[in-house]
Amino acid sequence: MNNKKILISGGGIAGLTLAYWLEKYGFEPVIIEHASGMRDGGYMIDFWGVGYIVAERMGIVSELEKEQEQYKINEIKFINEKDKQVGGLKVSKLRELTDQRYMNLLRSGLERVLYEKVKDKVEIRFGTTIKEIRQDENVVHVTFASGISEAYDLLIGADGLRSNTRRLVLGPDSNYERFMGYYTAAYTIDNFTGNDQLFLSYTAPDHQIGIYDVGHHKLASFFIYKSNDFFGHISEDEKKQKLRDAYKQLKWYVPDVLERMDTAPDFYFDAVSQIELPEWHKNRVAFVGDACQAVSLISGQGSSLAMTGAYILAGD
Repeated sequence: MNNKKILISGGGIAGLTLAYWLEKYGFEPVIIEHASGMRDGGYMIDFWGVGYIVAERMGIVSELEKEQEQYKINEIKFINEKDKQVGGLKVSKLRELTDQRYMNLLRSGLERVLYEKVKDKVEIRFGTTIKEIRQDENVVHVTFASGISEAYDLLIGADGLRSNTRRLVLGPDSNYERFMGYYTAAYTIDNFTGNDQLFLSYTAPDHQIGIYDVGHHKLASFFIYKSNDFFGHISEDEKKQKLRDAYKQLKWYVPDVLERMDTAPDFYFDAVSQIELPEWHKNRVAFVGDACQAVSLISGQGSSLAMTGAYILAGD
């Protein structure tokens, strides 16, 4: 047994996967997460490839299949502004091409399965953030926002694209963020369309919106649009206004989805960016997932790469 105490900053996909493998190998991981609890909603992900292999080795595929059944998408339909189908793809074909090793599920569903796998083995502290980090040759000294200080053998930043850990250790995001020229948004609203088990996608020049049924009479939305302006930090109200301004000329279901934005409990908006770090560690602090290797949302492989990076970092 190694008995090394390792603090993981971030209770998302990378952090939870890393905690599972570290505990399995005899370490003592502790997860801190700034959110008050596990989050619902989020956007739909395509889960396959190397992430699926890690899920198999963790023994969670059957649980993920149950999650998928709640949000099963049978077909992707490309729609014009008159709600006429102009193209499409049967999801069953994707499953055939991957030997049935493909899933579509909500990002929060994957996180929930990972959380259930580790919650009884690993200490997880919600509503906790780091204020200060100091290192010496033996330990990492961490001071939390509460004022409490603790020492760990290692600290792993698994806190995503906007990593607080990376900022405290390596400096501002601008040193490492490569803006890709797009913004994305996602949120969940009541399903007013009557469509189920479908992913509907409408594309106009420099704009795309997708809506899809997620059960329980709920509809998830996904936006991505081109922009030459990098906004930096703005408030949630400003983010919502940016989204409204970007899509105000579009038709189809777009006005109805925008009108319901303020009812969403899970509004998300951010730049589409890559994180490029020359090194993924500094002394006793290392990084995993989007905190160091964000390939951008456009790749569609962020969750799989986060799980794979955590699996490799833990030691296999």
